Amino acid sequence: MRYGREIGIEVILNDAFTLNQIHISSSVVRSFVSEGEIELANQCLGYPYMVTGKVVDGVHEGRKMGFPTANIEPDDAQKLIPAPGVYAVRVSVEGSREWLDGMMNIGTRPTFGENKLSLETHILHFSDDIYGKKLTVAFVKRLRAEQRFSSVAALREQLVKDEQQVEDLFRHS
Repeated sequence: MRYGREIGIEVILNDAFTLNQIHISSSVVRSFVSEGEIELANQCLGYPYMVTGKVVDGVHEGRKMGFPTANIEPDDAQKLIPAPGVYAVRVSVEGSREWLDGMMNIGTRPTFGENKLSLETHILHFSDDIYGKKLTVAFVKRLRAEQRFSSVAALREQLVKDEQQVEDLFRHS
């Protein structure tokens, strides 16, 4: 305030913005995102948290199970990525104004014995070739934490359940 007076600017001290008794700040939002509390982060932001990136080639395990995924390489290497898990998302493909329903896995693909973090988005009822295009993914809700399955068949069974949960969520929104 003193500095404002020194340079001739009126500084008005305001109360912290609160939502449901939580003092909203950028560090609070970052904490929610990093912990996978995406619904709380979105409430604080007033809009969905988003990641934009280019679709790159993957190992095609999802396609083999009937769940083709767009593997995303974020445009900003410093972008905060939500906690590992499966999320209900809305997806915008470069060149389209339409937002499509999807589910995204963030994790290391433990069922396949990998350890590199990947961002894989399955767009429901979609089969276009989008390699090299940019996707914007808007996070809506975290469905579950990342987990290792005993077999590919068990993983596929869970993906069917996840997809149904996403369809139900978006049908009622």
